[in-house]
Amino acid sequence: MELVTGHAGTLHITAKQVSRLLRGVTATDESTVQRLNVGNNAAITYSGITMQIASGELLLDGYHVTLVDDTGGASGETLIFDATLESTNSRIDKVVLEIVQDNTTSYQRAEIVIVQGEESESPVAPATPTEPESSTEEFLTVGVIAQVTITGDDISSLSDLTNLYGGSYVEYTKFEDTISDLVNVYGAKNLIPYPYYHASGRVNRGVTFTYSDDGVIYLSGTPDGNGQPFLNLTSSRQSSQMTIKSGTEYILSCESDSNYGFSAIYFMNEDLSEKSVQYTYEYDDGTTGTDSMYYLSLLRSNVYHKWVKFSLTEDVSHYQIDARYTANTSITANNVYEKIMLRMASIDDDTYEPYAMTNQELTERVQDIESDISETQDIISDAWSSSKTYAAGEYCISGNKLYKCLVANTGTQPPNTTYWEETTCAEELGELNSNLIKIKTISGQATITSEAWTIITPFSVPSVPDGYTFVTRAVSCNHGRVICNADLLSNTGNLNISCPAYTGNFSCTFYGIYFYKKAN
Repeated sequence: MELVTGHAGTLHITAKQVSRLLRGVTATDESTVQRLNVGNNAAITYSGITMQIASGELLLDGYHVTLVDDTGGASGETLIFDATLESTNSRIDKVVLEIVQDNTTSYQRAEIVIVQGEESESPVAPATPTEPESSTEEFLTVGVIAQVTITGDDISSLSDLTNLYGGSYVEYTKFEDTISDLVNVYGAKNLIPYPYYHASGRVNRGVTFTYSDDGVIYLSGTPDGNGQPFLNLTSSRQSSQMTIKSGTEYILSCESDSNYGFSAIYFMNEDLSEKSVQYTYEYDDGTTGTDSMYYLSLLRSNVYHKWVKFSLTEDVSHYQIDARYTANTSITANNVYEKIMLRMASIDDDTYEPYAMTNQELTERVQDIESDISETQDIISDAWSSSKTYAAGEYCISGNKLYKCLVANTGTQPPNTTYWEETTCAEELGELNSNLIKIKTISGQATITSEAWTIITPFSVPSVPDGYTFVTRAVSCNHGRVICNADLLSNTGNLNISCPAYTGNFSCTFYGIYFYKKAN
Protein backbone atom coordinates (compact mmCIF):
# COMPACT_ATOMS: atom_id res chain seq x y z
CA MET A 1 0.00 0.00 0.00
CA GLU A 2 1.30 3.45 -0.89
CA LEU A 3 0.28 6.75 0.66
CA VAL A 4 0.62 9.12 -2.27
CA THR A 5 0.23 12.39 -0.37
CA GLY A 6 2.59 13.30 2.42
CA HIS A 7 5.82 11.53 1.45
CA ALA A 8 8.71 13.71 2.49
CA GLY A 9 11.18 14.33 -0.31
CA THR A 10 9.04 12.85 -3.10
CA LEU A 11 6.36 14.14 -5.41
CA HIS A 12 3.01 14.24 -3.68
CA ILE A 13 1.21 12.94 -6.73
CA THR A 14 2.20 11.67 -10.17
CA ALA A 15 0.73 12.60 -13.54
CA LYS A 16 -0.86 9.17 -13.81
CA GLN A 17 -2.48 9.54 -10.41
CA VAL A 18 -3.75 13.01 -11.36
CA SER A 19 -5.34 11.45 -14.45
CA ARG A 20 -7.10 8.91 -12.24
CA LEU A 21 -8.35 11.54 -9.84
CA LEU A 22 -9.58 13.79 -12.63
CA ARG A 23 -12.04 11.12 -13.68
CA GLY A 24 -14.42 12.68 -11.21
CA VAL A 25 -13.23 11.90 -7.72
CA THR A 26 -13.46 14.46 -4.93
CA ALA A 27 -13.52 13.58 -1.24
CA THR A 28 -16.68 15.12 0.17
CA ASP A 29 -17.88 13.16 3.21
CA GLU A 30 -15.68 13.72 6.23
CA SER A 31 -14.01 10.53 7.55
CA THR A 32 -15.66 8.40 4.86
CA VAL A 33 -13.36 6.34 2.67
CA GLN A 34 -13.92 7.25 -0.97
CA ARG A 35 -13.41 4.37 -3.42
CA LEU A 36 -13.03 5.06 -7.13
CA ASN A 37 -14.99 2.58 -9.24
CA VAL A 38 -12.87 1.99 -12.34
CA GLY A 39 -13.86 -1.37 -13.73
CA ASN A 40 -13.01 -3.64 -10.75
CA ASN A 41 -10.93 -0.93 -9.05
CA ALA A 42 -10.67 -1.43 -5.27
CA ALA A 43 -13.55 -3.90 -5.36
CA ILE A 44 -14.21 -5.65 -2.04
CA THR A 45 -14.84 -9.43 -2.07
CA TYR A 46 -14.64 -12.22 0.49
CA SER A 47 -14.46 -16.00 0.66
CA GLY A 48 -14.12 -18.19 3.73
CA ILE A 49 -12.21 -16.11 6.28
CA THR A 50 -10.39 -14.02 3.65
CA MET A 51 -11.33 -10.53 2.48
CA GLN A 52 -9.75 -9.06 -0.66
CA ILE A 53 -9.59 -5.38 -1.66
CA ALA A 54 -8.57 -5.22 -5.32
CA SER A 55 -5.88 -2.79 -6.48
CA GLY A 56 -7.06 0.76 -6.96
CA GLU A 57 -7.45 4.18 -5.41
CA LEU A 58 -8.82 5.24 -2.03
CA LEU A 59 -9.34 8.76 -0.68
CA LEU A 60 -9.83 9.72 2.94
CA ASP A 61 -10.10 13.35 4.07
CA GLY A 62 -7.89 14.43 1.18
CA TYR A 63 -5.27 11.67 1.58
CA HIS A 64 -4.78 9.59 -1.55
CA VAL A 65 -3.93 5.90 -1.11
CA THR A 66 -2.92 3.51 -3.91
CA LEU A 67 -3.22 -0.21 -3.15
CA VAL A 68 0.05 -1.86 -4.26
CA ASP A 69 2.34 -4.54 -2.84
CA ASP A 70 5.85 -3.96 -1.52
CA THR A 71 7.40 -4.30 -4.99
CA GLY A 72 5.05 -1.79 -6.56
CA GLY A 73 2.75 -4.37 -8.10
CA ALA A 74 -0.99 -3.85 -8.22
CA SER A 75 -2.12 -6.79 -6.07
CA GLY A 76 -4.38 -4.87 -3.69
CA GLU A 77 -4.83 -5.89 -0.06
CA THR A 78 -5.63 -9.32 1.45
CA LEU A 79 -6.96 -9.64 5.02
CA ILE A 80 -7.39 -12.91 6.95
CA PHE A 81 -9.77 -12.97 9.93
CA ASP A 82 -9.60 -15.06 13.12
CA ALA A 83 -12.46 -17.56 13.05
CA THR A 84 -11.80 -19.54 16.26
CA LEU A 85 -15.20 -18.95 17.86
CA GLU A 86 -17.48 -20.83 20.18
CA SER A 87 -20.05 -22.70 18.14
CA THR A 88 -22.96 -20.51 19.26
CA ASN A 89 -21.15 -17.19 19.02
CA SER A 90 -20.50 -14.63 16.31
CA ARG A 91 -18.20 -11.64 16.13
CA ILE A 92 -18.23 -8.30 14.34
CA ASP A 93 -14.90 -6.90 13.17
CA LYS A 94 -14.10 -3.58 11.49
CA VAL A 95 -11.67 -3.05 8.62
CA VAL A 96 -10.15 0.38 9.08
CA LEU A 97 -7.93 2.62 6.94
CA GLU A 98 -5.50 4.55 9.15
CA ILE A 99 -3.40 7.51 8.03
CA VAL A 100 -0.58 7.67 10.58
CA GLN A 101 2.23 10.14 11.20
CA ASP A 102 5.41 9.38 13.12
CA ASN A 103 6.02 12.49 15.20
CA THR A 104 9.72 11.71 15.50
CA THR A 105 10.45 11.53 11.76
CA SER A 106 7.30 13.28 10.40
CA TYR A 107 6.93 10.27 8.09
CA GLN A 108 3.37 9.48 7.11
CA ARG A 109 1.99 6.11 6.12
CA ALA A 110 -1.29 4.40 5.30
CA GLU A 111 -2.33 1.09 6.81
CA ILE A 112 -5.39 -1.14 6.61
CA VAL A 113 -5.99 -3.02 9.87
CA ILE A 114 -8.61 -5.32 11.39
CA VAL A 115 -10.20 -4.06 14.60
CA GLN A 116 -11.50 -7.21 16.28
CA GLY A 117 -14.74 -7.20 18.24
CA GLU A 118 -15.90 -9.42 21.11
CA GLU A 119 -17.52 -12.73 20.26
CA SER A 120 -21.03 -13.18 21.60
CA GLU A 121 -24.41 -14.63 20.79
CA SER A 122 -25.47 -11.00 20.12
CA PRO A 123 -22.24 -9.31 19.05
CA VAL A 124 -21.77 -5.57 18.62
CA ALA A 125 -19.26 -3.74 16.47
CA PRO A 126 -16.07 -2.55 18.13
CA ALA A 127 -15.29 1.13 18.47
CA THR A 128 -13.23 2.76 15.76
CA PRO A 129 -9.73 3.44 17.15
CA THR A 130 -8.87 7.04 17.91
CA GLU A 131 -5.21 6.67 18.89
CA PRO A 132 -2.38 4.48 17.55
CA GLU A 133 -0.67 1.96 19.80
CA SER A 134 2.69 3.74 19.62
CA SER A 135 3.04 6.86 21.76
CA THR A 136 5.31 8.45 19.12
CA GLU A 137 2.61 8.30 16.47
CA GLU A 138 -0.70 10.03 15.87
CA PHE A 139 -3.69 9.43 13.60
CA LEU A 140 -4.10 12.09 10.91
CA THR A 141 -7.44 10.50 10.05
CA VAL A 142 -9.21 7.15 10.31
CA GLY A 143 -12.00 5.73 8.13
CA VAL A 144 -13.94 2.46 8.19
CA ILE A 145 -13.77 0.43 4.98
CA ALA A 146 -16.02 -2.47 5.96
CA GLN A 147 -17.80 -4.21 8.80
CA VAL A 148 -17.48 -8.01 8.82
CA THR A 149 -19.50 -10.60 10.72
CA ILE A 150 -17.73 -13.90 11.56
CA THR A 151 -19.97 -16.89 12.21
CA GLY A 152 -18.63 -20.42 12.64
CA ASP A 153 -15.53 -20.80 10.50
CA ASP A 154 -16.38 -18.22 7.83
CA ILE A 155 -17.32 -14.64 7.09
CA SER A 156 -21.11 -14.73 7.11
CA SER A 157 -21.71 -11.14 5.95
CA LEU A 158 -19.80 -8.03 4.91
CA SER A 159 -21.04 -4.43 4.87
CA ASP A 160 -19.10 -2.14 2.52
CA LEU A 161 -18.96 1.27 4.26
CA THR A 162 -16.98 3.10 1.61
CA ASN A 163 -18.45 5.71 -0.69
CA LEU A 164 -18.24 4.14 -4.13
CA TYR A 165 -18.04 6.44 -7.12
CA GLY A 166 -20.09 4.83 -9.87
CA GLY A 167 -20.45 5.65 -13.53
CA SER A 168 -18.60 4.61 -16.63
CA TYR A 169 -14.84 4.58 -16.77
CA VAL A 170 -13.45 6.48 -19.77
CA GLU A 171 -9.72 6.60 -20.41
CA TYR A 172 -8.39 10.10 -20.99
CA THR A 173 -7.79 10.77 -24.69
CA LYS A 174 -6.80 13.84 -26.61
CA PHE A 175 -9.96 15.90 -27.06
CA GLU A 176 -9.66 16.29 -30.83
CA ASP A 177 -9.42 12.51 -31.28
CA THR A 178 -13.11 12.15 -30.40
CA ILE A 179 -14.37 14.66 -32.95
CA SER A 180 -14.26 12.22 -35.87
CA ASP A 181 -16.64 9.92 -33.99
CA LEU A 182 -19.02 12.82 -33.39
CA VAL A 183 -18.87 13.76 -37.04
CA ASN A 184 -19.74 10.22 -38.10
CA VAL A 185 -22.77 10.29 -35.82
CA TYR A 186 -24.02 13.71 -36.88
CA GLY A 187 -22.96 13.51 -40.53
CA ALA A 188 -21.15 16.83 -40.19
CA LYS A 189 -17.78 17.59 -41.72
CA ASN A 190 -17.72 20.54 -44.11
CA LEU A 191 -17.81 23.80 -42.14
CA ILE A 192 -18.45 26.18 -45.07
CA PRO A 193 -22.12 27.22 -44.85
CA TYR A 194 -24.44 26.65 -47.81
CA PRO A 195 -26.02 28.39 -49.70
CA TYR A 196 -22.93 30.46 -50.36
CA TYR A 197 -22.69 34.21 -49.80
CA HIS A 198 -23.12 34.83 -53.53
CA ALA A 199 -26.36 32.88 -53.46
CA SER A 200 -27.00 32.86 -57.21
CA GLY A 201 -23.38 32.60 -58.36
CA ARG A 202 -21.65 35.46 -60.15
CA VAL A 203 -19.65 36.57 -63.18
CA ASN A 204 -16.26 37.89 -62.13
CA ARG A 205 -13.25 38.92 -64.22
CA GLY A 206 -14.39 36.98 -67.27
CA VAL A 207 -15.39 33.73 -65.48
CA THR A 208 -18.93 32.61 -64.64
CA PHE A 209 -19.37 30.82 -61.31
CA THR A 210 -22.39 28.60 -60.64
CA TYR A 211 -22.95 25.82 -58.17
CA SER A 212 -25.20 22.83 -57.61
CA ASP A 213 -27.33 21.82 -54.65
CA ASP A 214 -24.48 19.81 -53.13
CA GLY A 215 -22.20 22.87 -53.05
CA VAL A 216 -19.97 21.86 -55.99
CA ILE A 217 -18.84 24.99 -57.86
CA TYR A 218 -18.61 25.14 -61.69
CA LEU A 219 -16.49 27.65 -63.65
CA SER A 220 -16.71 28.61 -67.31
CA GLY A 221 -14.96 31.39 -69.20
CA THR A 222 -11.58 32.99 -69.79
CA PRO A 223 -9.93 35.30 -67.23
CA ASP A 224 -9.87 38.91 -68.43
CA GLY A 225 -6.45 39.69 -66.95
CA ASN A 226 -7.70 41.96 -64.14
CA GLY A 227 -6.81 39.48 -61.38
CA GLN A 228 -7.95 36.12 -60.13
CA PRO A 229 -11.67 35.47 -60.75
CA PHE A 230 -13.37 34.52 -57.49
CA LEU A 231 -16.68 33.62 -55.85
CA ASN A 232 -17.33 34.47 -52.18
CA LEU A 233 -18.41 31.31 -50.37
CA THR A 234 -18.54 33.16 -47.06
CA SER A 235 -18.23 36.83 -46.18
CA SER A 236 -17.20 38.71 -43.04
CA ARG A 237 -20.43 40.68 -43.57
CA GLN A 238 -22.34 37.62 -42.40
CA SER A 239 -23.23 37.87 -38.70
CA SER A 240 -23.56 34.11 -38.20
CA GLN A 241 -20.06 33.06 -39.20
CA MET A 242 -18.41 30.33 -37.19
CA THR A 243 -15.35 31.50 -35.25
CA ILE A 244 -12.09 29.89 -36.36
CA LYS A 245 -10.60 28.99 -32.98
CA SER A 246 -6.99 29.58 -32.03
CA GLY A 247 -4.94 26.45 -31.32
CA THR A 248 -7.32 24.19 -33.25
CA GLU A 249 -6.04 22.59 -36.45
CA TYR A 250 -8.18 22.94 -39.59
CA ILE A 251 -7.74 21.77 -43.19
CA LEU A 252 -8.79 23.88 -46.18
CA SER A 253 -9.02 21.71 -49.30
CA CYS A 254 -10.03 22.06 -52.94
CA GLU A 255 -10.68 19.07 -55.16
CA SER A 256 -10.80 20.08 -58.84
CA ASP A 257 -10.45 18.63 -62.33
CA SER A 258 -8.25 21.60 -63.20
CA ASN A 259 -4.75 22.33 -61.96
CA TYR A 260 -5.70 26.01 -61.68
CA GLY A 261 -8.70 25.92 -59.35
CA PHE A 262 -8.01 26.72 -55.70
CA SER A 263 -9.36 28.35 -52.55
CA ALA A 264 -8.20 30.98 -50.05
CA ILE A 265 -9.19 32.49 -46.69
CA TYR A 266 -8.91 36.24 -46.04
CA PHE A 267 -8.81 37.45 -42.43
CA MET A 268 -10.51 40.74 -41.57
CA ASN A 269 -11.20 43.14 -38.72
CA GLU A 270 -14.73 44.01 -37.66
CA ASP A 271 -14.67 47.06 -39.97
CA LEU A 272 -13.78 44.68 -42.87
CA SER A 273 -10.21 45.98 -43.14
CA GLU A 274 -7.40 43.45 -43.64
CA LYS A 275 -6.25 41.71 -40.46
CA SER A 276 -2.79 40.20 -40.19
CA VAL A 277 -2.95 36.90 -38.31
CA GLN A 278 -0.10 34.62 -37.30
CA TYR A 279 -0.54 30.95 -38.17
CA THR A 280 1.36 27.72 -38.72
CA TYR A 281 0.82 25.75 -41.91
CA GLU A 282 1.54 22.42 -43.59
CA TYR A 283 0.81 21.91 -47.30
CA ASP A 284 0.15 18.67 -49.15
CA ASP A 285 3.73 18.53 -50.44
CA GLY A 286 5.18 18.64 -46.92
CA THR A 287 6.00 22.36 -46.90
CA THR A 288 5.66 23.72 -43.34
CA GLY A 289 6.25 27.04 -41.65
CA THR A 290 4.83 30.05 -39.83
CA ASP A 291 3.41 33.20 -41.41
CA SER A 292 1.79 36.42 -40.26
CA MET A 293 -0.46 37.56 -43.12
CA TYR A 294 -4.02 38.64 -43.85
CA TYR A 295 -4.71 35.58 -46.01
CA LEU A 296 -3.96 31.87 -46.38
CA SER A 297 -4.13 30.47 -49.90
CA LEU A 298 -3.83 27.11 -51.64
CA LEU A 299 -1.84 29.00 -54.29
CA ARG A 300 1.56 29.59 -52.68
CA SER A 301 4.76 30.62 -54.48
CA ASN A 302 3.07 29.82 -57.84
CA VAL A 303 2.31 26.26 -56.71
CA TYR A 304 -1.33 25.11 -56.68
CA HIS A 305 -2.00 22.89 -53.65
CA LYS A 306 -4.89 20.54 -52.92
CA TRP A 307 -4.95 21.19 -49.18
CA VAL A 308 -3.31 23.04 -46.31
CA LYS A 309 -3.45 22.27 -42.61
CA PHE A 310 -3.30 25.39 -40.41
CA SER A 311 -3.67 26.65 -36.86
CA LEU A 312 -4.20 30.29 -35.86
CA THR A 313 -2.69 31.97 -32.79
CA GLU A 314 -5.89 33.96 -32.13
CA ASP A 315 -9.63 33.54 -32.65
CA VAL A 316 -10.96 34.99 -35.92
CA SER A 317 -14.66 35.53 -36.48
CA HIS A 318 -14.46 37.87 -39.52
CA TYR A 319 -13.11 36.21 -42.63
CA GLN A 320 -13.90 35.40 -46.25
CA ILE A 321 -13.50 32.04 -47.98
CA ASP A 322 -13.28 32.17 -51.79
CA ALA A 323 -13.40 29.80 -54.73
CA ARG A 324 -10.70 31.10 -57.09
CA TYR A 325 -9.19 30.50 -60.52
CA THR A 326 -5.95 31.44 -62.20
CA ALA A 327 -5.57 34.98 -63.58
CA ASN A 328 -3.79 33.60 -66.65
CA THR A 329 -5.74 34.84 -69.71
CA SER A 330 -4.61 31.89 -71.82
CA ILE A 331 -6.24 29.26 -69.59
CA THR A 332 -9.98 28.89 -70.23
CA ALA A 333 -12.27 27.13 -67.77
CA ASN A 334 -14.60 24.71 -69.52
CA ASN A 335 -17.13 23.74 -66.87
CA VAL A 336 -14.33 23.16 -64.36
CA TYR A 337 -15.54 21.93 -60.97
CA GLU A 338 -14.21 22.82 -57.52
CA LYS A 339 -15.17 20.96 -54.34
CA ILE A 340 -14.04 23.19 -51.49
CA MET A 341 -14.16 22.09 -47.89
CA LEU A 342 -13.06 23.42 -44.50
CA ARG A 343 -12.90 20.71 -41.85
CA MET A 344 -11.25 20.03 -38.51
CA ALA A 345 -7.88 18.38 -39.06
CA SER A 346 -8.70 15.56 -36.64
CA ILE A 347 -11.06 14.21 -39.34
CA ASP A 348 -8.84 12.00 -41.49
CA ASP A 349 -11.42 11.36 -44.21
CA ASP A 350 -10.84 13.97 -46.94
CA THR A 351 -13.79 12.88 -49.11
CA TYR A 352 -15.81 15.94 -50.09
CA GLU A 353 -19.14 16.37 -48.33
CA PRO A 354 -21.56 19.27 -48.74
CA TYR A 355 -22.44 21.43 -45.78
CA ALA A 356 -25.20 20.10 -43.51
CA MET A 357 -27.26 22.17 -41.12
CA THR A 358 -25.60 20.47 -38.15
CA ASN A 359 -22.00 21.11 -39.22
CA GLN A 360 -21.44 24.54 -37.75
CA GLU A 361 -23.65 23.95 -34.73
CA LEU A 362 -21.86 20.70 -33.91
CA THR A 363 -18.41 22.20 -34.25
CA GLU A 364 -19.27 25.22 -32.14
CA ARG A 365 -20.73 22.90 -29.52
CA VAL A 366 -17.54 20.82 -29.51
CA GLN A 367 -15.45 23.97 -29.18
CA ASP A 368 -17.68 25.29 -26.39
CA ILE A 369 -17.21 22.07 -24.46
CA GLU A 370 -13.45 22.28 -24.93
CA SER A 371 -13.07 25.96 -23.98
CA ASP A 372 -15.81 26.31 -21.36
CA ILE A 373 -15.54 22.94 -19.61
CA SER A 374 -14.47 24.66 -16.39
CA GLU A 375 -17.71 26.68 -16.42
CA THR A 376 -19.97 23.75 -17.23
CA GLN A 377 -21.85 22.39 -14.23
CA ASP A 378 -23.86 19.19 -13.97
CA ILE A 379 -25.91 17.57 -11.26
CA ILE A 380 -23.29 15.26 -9.73
CA SER A 381 -24.04 12.99 -6.80
CA ASP A 382 -22.31 10.31 -4.79
CA ALA A 383 -23.52 6.74 -4.48
CA TRP A 384 -26.28 6.15 -1.94
CA SER A 385 -24.92 5.68 1.58
CA SER A 386 -26.79 3.82 4.32
CA SER A 387 -25.25 6.06 6.99
CA LYS A 388 -26.04 9.41 5.40
CA THR A 389 -29.15 11.44 6.27
CA TYR A 390 -30.70 12.79 3.07
CA ALA A 391 -32.76 15.96 3.11
CA ALA A 392 -35.63 16.52 0.69
CA GLY A 393 -34.24 17.75 -2.61
CA GLU A 394 -30.85 16.02 -2.29
CA TYR A 395 -29.63 13.47 -4.82
CA CYS A 396 -27.97 10.07 -4.78
CA ILE A 397 -27.00 7.37 -7.27
CA SER A 398 -28.24 3.82 -6.79
CA GLY A 399 -28.11 1.05 -9.35
CA ASN A 400 -26.56 3.51 -11.84
CA LYS A 401 -29.71 5.65 -11.64
CA LEU A 402 -30.15 9.17 -10.28
CA TYR A 403 -32.69 9.67 -7.50
CA LYS A 404 -34.08 12.81 -5.85
CA CYS A 405 -35.05 12.68 -2.19
CA LEU A 406 -38.77 13.40 -1.58
CA VAL A 407 -38.87 12.88 2.20
CA ALA A 408 -35.90 13.18 4.56
CA ASN A 409 -34.58 9.74 5.50
CA THR A 410 -31.61 7.69 6.69
CA GLY A 411 -30.97 4.15 5.50
CA THR A 412 -33.88 3.88 3.04
CA GLN A 413 -32.31 2.82 -0.24
CA PRO A 414 -33.85 3.67 -3.63
CA PRO A 415 -35.99 2.62 -5.33
CA ASN A 416 -38.67 3.54 -2.82
CA THR A 417 -41.39 5.80 -4.18
CA THR A 418 -42.28 7.11 -0.73
CA TYR A 419 -38.84 8.58 -0.18
CA TRP A 420 -37.21 8.74 -3.62
CA GLU A 421 -38.09 9.83 -7.15
CA GLU A 422 -36.11 8.50 -10.10
CA THR A 423 -34.95 11.33 -12.34
CA THR A 424 -32.26 12.38 -14.82
CA CYS A 425 -29.80 15.24 -15.03
CA ALA A 426 -31.68 16.58 -18.07
CA GLU A 427 -34.99 16.64 -16.19
CA GLU A 428 -33.50 18.36 -13.16
CA LEU A 429 -31.68 20.96 -15.25
CA GLY A 430 -34.83 21.52 -17.30
CA GLU A 431 -36.83 22.16 -14.13
CA LEU A 432 -34.11 24.50 -12.93
CA ASN A 433 -34.19 26.45 -16.20
CA SER A 434 -37.97 26.64 -16.18
CA ASN A 435 -37.79 28.27 -12.77
CA LEU A 436 -35.14 30.73 -13.91
CA ILE A 437 -36.89 31.90 -17.08
CA LYS A 438 -40.57 32.43 -17.87
CA ILE A 439 -42.13 33.24 -21.24
CA LYS A 440 -45.46 34.88 -22.08
CA THR A 441 -46.95 35.37 -25.52
CA ILE A 442 -49.47 37.72 -27.11
CA SER A 443 -51.25 37.58 -30.45
CA GLY A 444 -54.01 39.50 -32.17
CA GLN A 445 -55.32 40.93 -35.40
CA ALA A 446 -55.77 44.49 -36.55
CA THR A 447 -56.85 46.24 -39.74
CA ILE A 448 -54.44 48.84 -41.08
CA THR A 449 -56.49 51.61 -42.70
CA SER A 450 -53.91 54.35 -43.17
CA GLU A 451 -50.53 54.64 -44.80
CA ALA A 452 -47.45 52.75 -43.72
CA TRP A 453 -45.71 53.52 -40.41
CA THR A 454 -48.98 54.65 -38.81
CA ILE A 455 -49.52 53.40 -35.26
CA ILE A 456 -52.44 51.01 -35.04
CA THR A 457 -54.69 49.83 -32.22
CA PRO A 458 -52.56 49.06 -29.13
CA PHE A 459 -52.18 45.60 -27.71
CA SER A 460 -52.04 44.96 -23.99
CA VAL A 461 -48.60 43.99 -22.67
CA PRO A 462 -48.70 40.92 -20.37
CA SER A 463 -48.02 41.51 -16.68
CA VAL A 464 -44.66 40.61 -15.18
CA PRO A 465 -44.88 37.34 -13.17
CA ASP A 466 -44.37 37.69 -9.43
CA GLY A 467 -40.74 37.30 -8.44
CA TYR A 468 -39.47 37.92 -12.00
CA THR A 469 -38.09 40.89 -13.93
CA PHE A 470 -38.60 41.80 -17.59
CA VAL A 471 -35.68 40.91 -19.92
CA THR A 472 -36.72 41.51 -23.54
CA ARG A 473 -39.46 41.00 -26.09
CA ALA A 474 -39.78 40.23 -29.79
CA VAL A 475 -42.79 41.19 -31.92
CA SER A 476 -43.51 40.27 -35.53
CA CYS A 477 -46.42 39.89 -37.93
CA ASN A 478 -47.54 37.56 -40.68
CA HIS A 479 -45.73 39.77 -43.21
CA GLY A 480 -42.47 39.11 -41.41
CA ARG A 481 -42.06 42.78 -40.47
CA VAL A 482 -43.13 45.01 -37.62
CA ILE A 483 -42.42 48.49 -36.30
CA CYS A 484 -42.94 49.34 -32.62
CA ASN A 485 -43.17 52.77 -31.05
CA ALA A 486 -41.39 53.88 -27.88
CA ASP A 487 -43.61 51.67 -25.76
CA LEU A 488 -41.36 48.81 -26.88
CA LEU A 489 -38.80 50.08 -24.37
CA SER A 490 -41.25 49.63 -21.52
CA ASN A 491 -42.60 46.43 -20.06
CA THR A 492 -45.87 47.90 -18.82
CA GLY A 493 -48.91 49.51 -20.43
CA ASN A 494 -49.86 49.10 -24.09
CA LEU A 495 -47.76 48.17 -27.09
CA ASN A 496 -48.41 50.23 -30.24
CA ILE A 497 -47.25 48.59 -33.47
CA SER A 498 -47.50 49.23 -37.21
CA CYS A 499 -46.68 47.27 -40.36
CA PRO A 500 -44.48 48.87 -43.07
CA ALA A 501 -45.88 46.44 -45.63
CA TYR A 502 -49.03 48.62 -45.92
CA THR A 503 -50.43 48.86 -49.47
CA GLY A 504 -54.03 49.69 -48.65
CA ASN A 505 -56.63 48.35 -46.25
CA PHE A 506 -55.59 44.89 -45.13
CA SER A 507 -55.47 42.75 -42.01
CA CYS A 508 -52.27 42.04 -40.15
CA THR A 509 -51.81 39.32 -37.52
CA PHE A 510 -49.30 40.19 -34.81
CA TYR A 511 -47.39 37.91 -32.50
CA GLY A 512 -45.24 38.72 -29.48
CA ILE A 513 -43.05 36.79 -27.06
CA TYR A 514 -41.90 38.21 -23.74
CA PHE A 515 -39.00 36.92 -21.61
CA TYR A 516 -38.64 37.30 -17.83
CA LYS A 517 -35.88 36.13 -15.51
CA LYS A 518 -35.96 35.16 -11.86
CA ALA A 519 -35.38 38.21 -9.67
CA ASN A 520 -32.25 38.11 -7.53
